[in-house]
Amino acid sequence: TGNGGTGTSGVKITNGLTGRKTVGGTRFEDSYKYGGTVLVNVTVDENGTVTAASLKQGSPFPDINKIAVTRARQIKFSKGSEVQSGTIQIKFENPKG
Repeated sequence: TGNGGTGTSGVKITNGLTGRKTVGGTRFEDSYKYGGTVLVNVTVDENGTVTAASLKQGSPFPDINKIAVTRARQIKFSKGSEVQSGTIQIKFENPKG
């Protein structure tokens, strides 16, 4: 909808997930109309796999809110000794094009 473009996003842990870090690529390319910042609650198992993701604080733009939750489920974290929950911030740059 509209004259959207392609942009990239970056990920940062903002709460919880003590001792964890992201592993591998956390920059994604998606099509959306406006940039913004979205907070997503995640649960991560011992192996670093996201087992649950839900919107904590969305942007005014439903398209990037949906992309953020989908992408959060695809992020891999470092291994840990237990299941942990926390919040990640996914920042969408303004699209080009």
